Order: sequence, then C-alpha cells, then structure tokens
Amino acid sequence: MASPASVTRKDTVRAFKRQQFVAAARRLYDSTGADGLTMRDIAREAGYSLGATYAYFGSKEEIEAELLAETFSQLARQIRKSLSPGTLGAGEANPFRLFYRHFVRNGKDRQLYLNCLSPDPDRAPSPDANFLTIINNRLIPTLGIMANWLHGTVGFPPVDAQRETLDAIAFITGVLMLSANAPLGAMGEDGEERVDRYLQRMLLRKKQE
Repeated sequence: MASPASVTRKDTVRAFKRQQFVAAARRLYDSTGADGLTMRDIAREAGYSLGATYAYFGSKEEIEAELLAETFSQLARQIRKSLSPGTLGAGEANPFRLFYRHFVRNGKDRQLYLNCLSPDPDRAPSPDANFLTIINNRLIPTLGIMANWLHGTVGFPPVDAQRETLDAIAFITGVLMLSANAPLGAMGEDGEERVDRYLQRMLLRKKQE
C-alpha cells in the first residue's frame, strides 16, 4: 500500500505534467488557433511522446476544455474587479456585458468557447473524458458571480437570479454563435446592441415587480 507521502508526490508530478501539456497547448493555440491544434503537436511542443500525452489527456477536446477553464478563471477575476456598488446595469459594470465583450474582443477565446460547445459529434470528447467536469468547475463559479450580482445589486430573489443568469448566458452564447457565422451582420443586426436590449429587458423585469 502506497504511503500518503508517495501518493502526494505522485499527484503533484501528475498535476505538473498535465500543466506542461496545457501550457504547450496554449502556446500553440495562441499561435495557430484551434485548427492547428493536434495531440501530436502538443506532445512535441511539451517535449513528450504522443503516448505520454494520452496518458494524461484522453483527447484534444479535453485539453481544449482545460484552456477554456483557464479563460473562465481569468474572466471571473476581471468581472470581480470591475463590479462595484451603485452601478446598476451601467457600462462595463454589468457582468453579462463583460462576458459577451470578452469573447467578442478575443477571437481565439471565442473560437475555443464555441468549439467546446459544438454539438458536432466528430468533435465530441471520449465518453470517459473529464471534459464537462473541467469546464463546469470553472464556469459555475463565474456564473455564480453573475447570479450574486443580480441578487445583491439588482435585487432578484436567489432562485430568480440563477434562472436569469442561465437564460442570459444562453442568449449571449447564441448571439456569439450567430455572429461567428455572420448571419447577424447580414440581417443588419449588431450583436452588442442585441445583447444590450436583452439585458435592459432583464433589468426592466425586476423594476416592474
């Protein structure tokens, strides 16, 4: 039976090597985008064999999930920093607007976000991949910040704040998908204006109670 110390060392080494692969994938992704990201290239960039890469990640999509999780963590920090009392729905203080603008202004992050949400079965992770857990562990706290803002600053009851948060993120994600494929522009629509209208209606629902 392994001692607690050896288990801790093993976990530490495994976490370190996983991070090396993620860092290598980030460098490649920042350079080439998702289309240039392969498990073989990630292994080469990290300095390991392809087999070693698969010992730590079941698929390229699982590594992409790690990259997106890092993005959510960075975004959560940005949102916390930007929020302040008494700025109801104003400018950059609205966390939903911050979420949308981040992905609009960072094309590679937007591509990564939409890739990870893609329903394309050819892109689906293997059944045993830690794909959804990786994303949810970072996305849920980010959504929690938004829901807390709706509750504490806007005044929605907790359950309503959670529901409004999920509805808003679903709407924003849909706008990002449409914007990426250009139909909004073809219809003479501006994505940010559409998101702003949605957010204004969301705040108006609370004022009308």
